[in-house]
Amino acid sequence: MLDFQIQNGELCNLEEALYDIFSKSKCNNVLDESLAAFETGDLTHLVKEELKCTIQTRRLAKGQDELKVDFSAEVKYQLTEDEQNKIVRRREQNRMAARRFRKRRKQNKKTLSEIQDLERDNDVKTAEIKSLREEKETLLKLLNDHLLVCPGIQTTL
Repeated sequence: MLDFQIQNGELCNLEEALYDIFSKSKCNNVLDESLAAFETGDLTHLVKEELKCTIQTRRLAKGQDELKVDFSAEVKYQLTEDEQNKIVRRREQNRMAARRFRKRRKQNKKTLSEIQDLERDNDVKTAEIKSLREEKETLLKLLNDHLLVCPGIQTTL
């Protein structure tokens, strides 16, 4: 048992101190939950009980009926064979969809890479065409300048 120090210097049993505090309360389970909380260190159930007690007290003060609240554990049941088969099918479908998605994403990356390569190649060839056109114009100017100097060659071209 744990000992509890009271302000006037007396030592008393923790259970007795809690009983004195909560016996005046209209909520019966708060004492039990307090003891359980001190033993286990888990305050969740104590907080729930205190909240439930506060709500009940307020309802009764307003003249409303007492509200029956039960925090029972969640009931788990076994899945039927049909439900298990449905889960297995859904997982398999999900696996296949994920596989298709990964394959499609990989194909899209490959296609994007090919497109980028083609665009780069196109840019290089466009630049080369521009350069060749400029060279052609330069050569045509040289030819025209030369034809002004040597007019007899023009008849042979």
